[in-house]
Amino acid sequence: MKSSSASAVAQKSVSTVVANNVKEQKESPKLVLLPVKSEKKETEAEKKKVEEQNEIAVIPQTRALTMEELTDKAERLHLLKLKYEEVKAKRKQLENFSISHDQNNAQLTLIDAKGASITTSNPQSIGKLLIDWMADLNTHLASVENDMRKQLA
Repeated sequence: MKSSSASAVAQKSVSTVVANNVKEQKESPKLVLLPVKSEKKETEAEKKKVEEQNEIAVIPQTRALTMEELTDKAERLHLLKLKYEEVKAKRKQLENFSISHDQNNAQLTLIDAKGASITTSNPQSIGKLLIDWMADLNTHLASVENDMRKQLA
């Protein structure tokens, strides 16, 4: 749908000037009016700042938890605490093993659920396995700790 101003601009406009009883016709130049749109490009830092201000402005309304919700939350927190203690104990065992074993005479035996086993005394492979286990346990500890913090929040 065209606006009336756009169709008027498209047509040739002629103005009539009357001076001394003589009519003169002059062609006026065509004027095209474009809407002015001011675009301010915001930097990423400015966008983040605005988003942070919007997040701060929103204040969540808290409601009182029911006794059942409190009990569930306490139980989940207790289970997470037990899991955290178990993973921490396993990490302590792994630290003690890595400190006490000798590079030349360490032996590792893995046994699966069916009873099949594999034994190695290669200190490099044992060391790599210990490092991998330690990283995995640290990741689990951090995950459980974050879950506990979420439960308390």
